Amino acid sequence: MAGSLAPPGIAGSAVPDGDSGDWARFFDAARKPDELPADVRHLASRKLVPALLRTIDKRQLGDKDIAKLIAEIDQRHGGQTTTRRATA
Repeated sequence: MAGSLAPPGIAGSAVPDGDSGDWARFFDAARKPDELPADVRHLASRKLVPALLRTIDKRQLGDKDIAKLIAEIDQRHGGQTTTRRATA
């Protein structure tokens, strides 16, 4: 998987393993301002993503609240996220 999703202009660079904690940080650092990171850009077109983001905005969830939401999703679905915790 390493190198297969390298953002444009990053080819040839050392791309972290997709299972490592560095994966999200790599794509976050490589993104252009005001753009989603390449590894999650495809999710923006999902039907309910705008509704999710509007709900977060309407409820004025802070970074700690969003981190709790991520943790709850991970717990319910038995996975581990590679997303940086906003509270870290």
